[in-house]
Amino acid sequence: MVPEIINVMKKTARGFTLIELLVVISIIAILSVIGMVVFTGVQKNARDAVKKADLNAMSKAMEVVYSSEGAYRALQPTDFASGSVPKTPEGEDYAQVTTADGSGYRLCASQGGGSCITSSPTCTCVGSAIPPGTTLQGPVMEDFGTESLPAASCKDILTTKGGSNGIYTIQPAGVSNAFDVYCDMTTDGGGWTLLMKSDGNTSTFQYSANYWTSANTLNTNSPGILPGEAKYNSFNYLPITEIKATFPTLNLFMKETVVQTTALSLFQNTNSLATRAAAWQKFQDWGLNTSLPYQNGYKEYGFNLNCTSSARVRWGWMWNNEAICSSNDVSSGIGMTSRFSTTMGGWSTCCAVSIPAGNSYYLPPDDYGYAKRVMIWGR
Repeated sequence: MVPEIINVMKKTARGFTLIELLVVISIIAILSVIGMVVFTGVQKNARDAVKKADLNAMSKAMEVVYSSEGAYRALQPTDFASGSVPKTPEGEDYAQVTTADGSGYRLCASQGGGSCITSSPTCTCVGSAIPPGTTLQGPVMEDFGTESLPAASCKDILTTKGGSNGIYTIQPAGVSNAFDVYCDMTTDGGGWTLLMKSDGNTSTFQYSANYWTSANTLNTNSPGILPGEAKYNSFNYLPITEIKATFPTLNLFMKETVVQTTALSLFQNTNSLATRAAAWQKFQDWGLNTSLPYQNGYKEYGFNLNCTSSARVRWGWMWNNEAICSSNDVSSGIGMTSRFSTTMGGWSTCCAVSIPAGNSYYLPPDDYGYAKRVMIWGR
């Protein structure tokens, strides 16, 4: 009887098949991933809870300092019973800045690590409200606008800590990677970010170039104001409410206020900005009538003007001696279509009004380009 039972067991006993093993392994892997995600989330929440508690403790310490000294200042180890200033769970210093006159302060911690000094979805701050433009001080300020602590824009750097003209690192909200930009901190109120530049005598940025409507970039290393052709990441990703084109050799500019957008979005949409009278008034107010060609019949000004295949301009004017645009003879501005290599400045194929050349006026010849260096800025 016993041998028979053993034989039956031998016949019925078997190991897992390969498919069954794979199914079990897959289930274990899925459960492991779920467990890891949950564990990571718990860890993050725990770290964030510690940061909030530390910020509250530091805020109370700030108030004690203010009560005893009459001004806020950077916290020191002697301000805490533990004998040390709290650090984040990642081992980093909390960002603490104070106003230069000691009347306000801000303490911040980044959710998930890193430094920050302005409130955002990934940055928790406590302290007093500090108006834009207030001069701040603190150990973190020297790094603001660098690779270790990118700012949101040149204007952000100017209003937070001030600064001189030069190269800084920014990372606008929602952009995954930081990038270098050139900031003009002194002209026209400062805080201008360089978006694009061109010598104006090449076809690089003609109207049909996809640089205007795609995220392509050009010569992004070492941004600056020296002559050359470049389109920077700031053109694609920096939110702006003002845009300006400067002509260095003319010491003249064009400037517009826009609904918050990026330059890339702005140049993807046609926008006629002025009536004929207003178009001429802008041209004259900015002094461009003394250096660029124009006509007195048809006048149109705006972004991405496209009347005919031979009369297009990304930002500027289309002119004609007649009252219609279909036979335009002259364009002025930036990103033009021209039979010449001129894409920035102006061009004329017929009948332009006389403009100054040196100290005397002359009638521009037909079929002539007026290439001008240009730099495009946003703020």
